[in-house]
Amino acid sequence: MLKRKECHQFAVEPCTPAIGGRIEGCHLSELDEKGAGDLREALWEYGVLFAAKQHLSFEQMKQTAHIFGERLEEHSFAPTIADEGHPEVVKIERLKGSSAKTTTDIWHHDVVSLTHPNIMSILQADQVPFGADTMWASMTMAYDRLPYAMKLLYANLMIEHDSLYLALRHDIGGSGITPESLAALAE
Repeated sequence: MLKRKECHQFAVEPCTPAIGGRIEGCHLSELDEKGAGDLREALWEYGVLFAAKQHLSFEQMKQTAHIFGERLEEHSFAPTIADEGHPEVVKIERLKGSSAKTTTDIWHHDVVSLTHPNIMSILQADQVPFGADTMWASMTMAYDRLPYAMKLLYANLMIEHDSLYLALRHDIGGSGITPESLAALAE
């Protein structure tokens, strides 16, 4: 049975038995050290957290992201707002034109081609386009429900993620991919 979790500065209401919790009762930019610890624990427990009506500034987003680690990801080829002083903030928008493609319309994990990918991302919608939908899946629960033989098979596989294929498949070249930026993906 799903049970509401009471924390120091907020509560978490479970969304589904598999994944997700809604944060209630706080603004993420106002968490103290104990609240930050509770937020880290909640992310590990629920897999994805939703906090409605936060309206975080870019500085507040980065402050919240620092709860999960010192280093903030600077995306290798996605458009950022570096010109506004925030190279860690990726701007996701629908591209115009009949040949425009996006990589956000497929199941993906953010920046898994890196040796040490980020452990979380903050997504905040300023405008939600009609028909847009974002979904999450628990790979932990999917793995837990596999037969033991499949778990053994996967335990011995080595997987390599290649963002070059992703960039070429989705025609991201128009967003500034260079040989140097592709080489940076391998680091």
